[in-house]
Amino acid sequence: MTPAVGAVVVLTKLDSAPRLLVTAVDDADNTLTGVLLADLATETLQQLAASAGDRHRREELALAVKQTTELAKFTVPLDEYQHLDEPGLDGAARQEREPQ
Repeated sequence: MTPAVGAVVVLTKLDSAPRLLVTAVDDADNTLTGVLLADLATETLQQLAASAGDRHRREELALAVKQTTELAKFTVPLDEYQHLDEPGLDGAARQEREPQ
């Protein structure tokens, strides 16, 4: 399942399994783009944590992060990530993301 903008995913092809905030998804190229959580300011991380379950707010935060030119952006194939199975920075309950 393709992640939503604002979701936090784990990059599975790297040994350190870094977490990435998804800022864009390109279905045509089968890629997602985002920034590493480790690169975000503490205030931004707090806002992300506070927005868990609020998809609209999470998308707004992802857009603001996307517009920041100081942050490195990473584009990865859709088969190189996995959703987090835990609440919190993930931003949406797993049942909200999965079709019923």
